[in-house]
Amino acid sequence: NASDANLLFNPDIPIMRLTEAYYILAECKMRKGDKAGAAKLINEVRKRYFEGGNDPNPVTAGNLDQWRMLDEWMVEFLGECRRRTDLIRWNQYITGEWWDHQPDGGVNSYKKLFPFSATHLQISKVLEQNPGYEGL
Repeated sequence: NASDANLLFNPDIPIMRLTEAYYILAECKMRKGDKAGAAKLINEVRKRYFEGGNDPNPVTAGNLDQWRMLDEWMVEFLGECRRRTDLIRWNQYITGEWWDHQPDGGVNSYKKLFPFSATHLQISKVLEQNPGYEGL
């Protein structure tokens, strides 16, 4: 029903920023061993934060590793609701130490997936609740 107010959507929102494209490429380069190329892309983004583009802690091939890359994603996209996805992609959401999280030996590995809502489960004839959320 096109007149249903719940179906309205404002498409005037950014879905992806250019910085995300830079960071995706930087991560790919880093994972393939081109840390210098990755650092160049990250620093291109970072320089806008510093007067004259003089970054006191630039990314280099020597200081770029998984943790620095994760930190760069975190700082650049703070408040944009992607940290969980980044931690899952780097296999750190369940197994890593971050903020107040301590690894639990995989007991909560089901939390990599979200539960389906009761409404969606009732509407669908084929949808089943994700493991770990049975009984919700």
